[in-house]
Amino acid sequence: MGQASIERLRDYLGQLPPQAQALLMREFERAIERGEDTAVASLVLEQLRRIVRGNEEDTRPRTGDPARWLFRPLEPFLAENNLPVRMGQIRRASLPPVWQWLARDGAPEQAREFEDALAATGDDPEALEPAIRKIQAEAAEAIIKLTSSAGDKQRALARVGPPQVVEDLFYIGSLLEAREALDTLVGRLPHNMRSFGAADAANVAVRALCGGAAPDCALAGHPYRHQDGGVRR
Repeated sequence: MGQASIERLRDYLGQLPPQAQALLMREFERAIERGEDTAVASLVLEQLRRIVRGNEEDTRPRTGDPARWLFRPLEPFLAENNLPVRMGQIRRASLPPVWQWLARDGAPEQAREFEDALAATGDDPEALEPAIRKIQAEAAEAIIKLTSSAGDKQRALARVGPPQVVEDLFYIGSLLEAREALDTLVGRLPHNMRSFGAADAANVAVRALCGGAAPDCALAGHPYRHQDGGVRR
């Protein structure tokens, strides 16, 4: 569908009463669960969610951007919307729907608490840091609980967003859960690297896991490591 057709669809959906928009969202979510016309259903759902988000933002006081602070550790892994996604990358466009799901279903009380903290601190990074770490841990827990639950979870996943958002969801939760380890890893990386091979990667990983005490760490004697700290090939 071309951009002009999408805009006409959005204009039409935007003129519907809120009750009709909510009913359509539920029906298209069910269609995705049944595997019926998923491309059309995903397109319409995306436009409906944009309309609903726009209405919510119009009636909510402007503070900072909570999603920006929540997903800050994901920045090195994000792919821009117009670029293909490679292994280990997350679509930047997946972040807003995930935040909307957290605020609506996944962790609504925690999301509101974080928004209140953001409004109170006025985007002061140092003052906001405890609240950021708290919401990141709570978001990771909610995401992992959803993605790892047993049984039929297609309906719950469909409420998060279209298939490409669901595809990124597990990795978003995993990276948020590993935030402390990532911070440690970044702190152990040298400031300047002419080359970065397997041996360097092993040394950095061991230092991250051992808190920087690689020579005295039990992992330093791992059978897959040479005495010079390299990796056995």
